Amino acid sequence: MATSSSRKRTKKNSPAENPVQATAEAKKNKPIAASLLAILGGILIIFSAVYVLSSFHYILSHPANFTTEINATTLAAVHKALPYASELTLISVICGILIIAFGLFALFIPKTLKHSKLMAIAIAIAAFISLPMGGGFIIGLILSVIGAILLFIFKG
Repeated sequence: MATSSSRKRTKKNSPAENPVQATAEAKKNKPIAASLLAILGGILIIFSAVYVLSSFHYILSHPANFTTEINATTLAAVHKALPYASELTLISVICGILIIAFGLFALFIPKTLKHSKLMAIAIAIAAFISLPMGGGFIIGLILSVIGAILLFIFKG
């Protein structure tokens, strides 16, 4: 008789029977903070790259507003740098989107955690190429690298 009552107790206390305990178990096994840091870093990388490129376009489209502060040599340099800035913006946006995607994958799809953390750290390191385009105002780059490292060391 004692074994059947202990079996009933274990069944009652199992996560499958108790939805509150199952939810708590699921939250323990997710890298929530690491994913959120990576996602926030990716958002800042995208935002800063688009901001810097739009600043370049604004300077070139409204040179009369900047004639007192910027001379013709500086405008020519901005004009020459614009194609490279466009390419760096595209690379930065792609890196930011991928960092966000792998942060979301690690958070919501536990099966992909192993691959997500490897790809997140690789892309976060590769995102250093976005440094000339603002690098997520530097803090975005730092947050994405820290989030990717935390994802990498997460044992889930």
